[in-house]
Amino acid sequence: MLLFRVTVLVPIQEELLYRGLLILVPSKRIKYLMLIVSSILFAIIHSNPFQMVWLGLGFLAIRFNNIWIPIIAHAIWNLLATFVQL
Repeated sequence: MLLFRVTVLVPIQEELLYRGLLILVPSKRIKYLMLIVSSILFAIIHSNPFQMVWLGLGFLAIRFNNIWIPIIAHAIWNLLATFVQL
């Protein structure tokens, strides 16, 4: 059940909030500003400034204008981190 939460539920919830609501929903004129804001918020929530690396998922969301691409990338990362201890 923990593996399901970490690899399915958490990526969906976090990406819908940080990439979906904060990047894809607002005006297209401020999407890059919101990319920075969402990445900073993500890092603060995770108590780790190195979480800014997830900025790339925001670029994926913007590039493909699709929330599922970053959700899948996030799920794969969490799965790998679970077994490889990144």
